Order: sequence, then structure tokens, then C-alpha cells
Amino acid sequence: MPNACRSLCLAIVVIAGLGAHAQTNAAKPQKGTTVGVSLGSNYDRITDFLPLIRDSVVKAIPQRRKQIRAIALIGPPLDAPAAARKQACDYLLQIDVVEIRGAAVDFSTRQFSQEMGPDEKRERQELAWVGINYRLQSLNNDEVDVQDIDHVRYAEYPSGWNNTAFQTSVIRAVTRVATTTLNTNLPTK
Repeated sequence: MPNACRSLCLAIVVIAGLGAHAQTNAAKPQKGTTVGVSLGSNYDRITDFLPLIRDSVVKAIPQRRKQIRAIALIGPPLDAPAAARKQACDYLLQIDVVEIRGAAVDFSTRQFSQEMGPDEKRERQELAWVGINYRLQSLNNDEVDVQDIDHVRYAEYPSGWNNTAFQTSVIRAVTRVATTTLNTNLPTK
């Protein structure tokens, strides 16, 4: 009987020790890459829902790459590098959603139905005016410094056109640009 009691006590101590060890490891933050995300826009219509775009991007980044932590940087784009360094970010992703006007702008009138109402036509034309300028840069070294421009693509249009179609399309496009930029340009650890 005393041996059984000792074995039971030993088992309890071992299990308690394992539980404490698991809690200690869970409390330690894992080392990963931190990316500061700064968004701006010169397009009044987009400025109104820029916080929604920022939320979408910040949520999508860790879902696509688990070892990346995204931090939303709020403030003027010119202050973004200093804000990112203050937050101990390894990289800065700056995205500027801009309104483009000019002769080179075209828009897609492809659709599933034969009729396109005037509101949908206007919305699609405005989506053609949306440019997404982006820059990803290392803050600790010169390892990464990539910049380019993209646009809203037809595949990002919602299947049904309604009063939130413009907003949905822009959010999808900016989120795609952000996640693709990080996936293709950040080194894998």
C-alpha cells in the first residue's frame, strides 16, 4: 500500500510539473517577424472606409503566414517609418490607395447578366480609377525594398452588385496586394 501511495504521489507531481512547464512555454512569446502596416489614400470615397481596409489587411496577414505579426500603424504615411520602429517592427508595408485619372484608365463592363444599370456602370468606372501603390521595406537592414503599383481586378468584384460592391472590391484588392507582397518578398524563417 505505501508503494502504491508513493507511485500515485509521484504521478501527481510529474503531471503537475508537466502542466507548469506547458504554462511556462505558452507564456513565452514566439519569435516571428513583425510587419507594420500603414495605409493612406487621396481618394475621399476610400478614406471613409480606410479603417475597414486596415482591419482586413492586419487580420489576413497572420492567417496566411502564421509566423508574421501585423501591427496597424495609424497616422500620416510620412510618420510610418518612425512609428514602425517605435513598435519594434522588422518591416514596413506602406499602401497608398490612390485615385487615377487620365486617358489610360479603362474599366471592365464584363458581367453575368445582359443589363448593367447606371449605378453599376459608374461604380465599375470608379473602380478602374483605383490604384494601389505599395512599398515593403526592411527596417533593420537593406534586405528588402520592393515597390510597385497594382489595381482592383475583375475577380475581386462581388458576384452581386449592391451598395457595398465598391467597398468590397477595394478591400479585397488591397488585402490581396498586401498578402501577396509579403508572401513573395519576405524571407522564410
